Order: sequence, then structure tokens, then C-alpha cells
Amino acid sequence: MTINNLLMTAIMPHPPIMLEEVGGKEIPKVQISIDGANQLSQKIVSLEPELIVIITPHSVFDRNKFGIYYTDRIIGNMARFGVSGLTLNFPGDKQFADKLVESAKNEQLEMQKFPENLGLDHGSFVPLYFLNKAGYKAKVCVINYCGLDRQSHLKFGRIIKETIENYGEKAVFIASGDLSHKVTINAPAGYCPEGKIFDNKLIELVKQGDYKDIINLDQTLRHQAGECAYNSLMVAFGILNGLPVHNHIYSYEAPFGVGYLVAEL
Repeated sequence: MTINNLLMTAIMPHPPIMLEEVGGKEIPKVQISIDGANQLSQKIVSLEPELIVIITPHSVFDRNKFGIYYTDRIIGNMARFGVSGLTLNFPGDKQFADKLVESAKNEQLEMQKFPENLGLDHGSFVPLYFLNKAGYKAKVCVINYCGLDRQSHLKFGRIIKETIENYGEKAVFIASGDLSHKVTINAPAGYCPEGKIFDNKLIELVKQGDYKDIINLDQTLRHQAGECAYNSLMVAFGILNGLPVHNHIYSYEAPFGVGYLVAEL
């Protein structure tokens, strides 16, 4: 099932340790997530999209404005994670970016265009690494979410969907984000029981295709869990109008106390 030109909407995690060149001897600890990311990426490539639209939490953050990479080439590397030779280079899509910025403006949502020399953050680099590995070489559009409320992110998702539908190219949307950063006692952000509760609840609701309950999730639980995927998911659910298309989970694990979910939505 597709929504006009939208072939798939998915969520992917973004820990650099999932990358073979970065993870090294730690790779076996995240093999479940690597396998999930590979399977999802291979399916995406098999659909032959002409554009990947990905939303990340970790580029230039503005409380009131969504951001978008505005460049002819989407380029990044993993130098800040100790691997200078690991690079990605995709064609950008200024035309799509212009249309999205204008559509958002018409709906009273502001977007900032990032400078052309801005490299990919790890939130976009990691999912794109797996897509590149699977053979994807076409256009990419990278967006950063903002600090506005969930209704604004849902609205933004609807704008993205309409822009994709009107643009005339086959596209896939990826929500980049990690679930709770507090799942286990070895979690880098510290442990709290709400972390596992949040992840278990979200995973079960994705399995059920109950996106309305995710949208209406207790925000106190969300903040206690310490996550960076919720706003990305709100944009995805805006695209999907709160209804599941595939709702298939490829993998979930939290080997370092941070929840990594790979799923079609």
C-alpha cells in the first residue's frame, strides 16, 4: 500500500556504534539492530525511491523553526567519532526543499535553510549509511525537528506528505530517533524504570498499529524516559494521518541502555 508517491514511512535508530567502522569489537552487541537496519534498507531500495526524506533530532536545533539542509550535495563523515575516512555523499534536492519551505510558511510554520557547508549529523548519517550500503544513490532531503509541540509536528508531517504527493517523485520518509536513554542500569543517561515502560508501551502500540495512543502518550512518561524519537514519530504520524500502513517491527534492543527500534510504520 502506498500513499500516492509515498512508498514507505519508517523509524530507524542512529547510534554510531552500529557502523562497523566505528563500533569495532562492540559490533556483536548491536547485531540485532544492524540486521534490522539492513533488512529495512534493502526493502526500501527494492521500492526504487527517487527521494529519501529523513528527519533527525541532532542537527541545528531551533525551538521554533524546523531546519532543512539546502545544498546540491548532502555530505557527511564520522570524523567526530574517530573515523575520518568514513564519508557519505548524496545528491540534495533544493527544488523539493523550496517547495517544502513554502508550503510550511503557508501553514504558519517556519523553516530555516542550513548553510551549504553543514555536514550530516549522526542522526541522519547512521540511517543513510545503511541505505547507502544497500545500494541507494538517489536524492536525499534532511530535516531537523524543533521544540514546538506535538500538534505542530503532526501538522508538519501532513505538510511533508502533501509536498511529496504534489512533487511527483517516489519518496520514502524516515523518522530517525532513539527510544529511552534510561532503559538499564548501564545507560549513559542514568537509569529510571520509566525508560523501559516507555519503550515497551511504544513498541506494543506500534505492533498494534495504535498510533493515536502514541500521539496521546503521557508526556510526563515521555520526558522521564529521556528519548529523542518522539518528535520524529509525530512527524511520521502526521504523514500517515495517525493510521498504520505496515506497522512491522524489524528489531528492538537496548544493549547499552538506549532503546533502538527499527520498524515500518
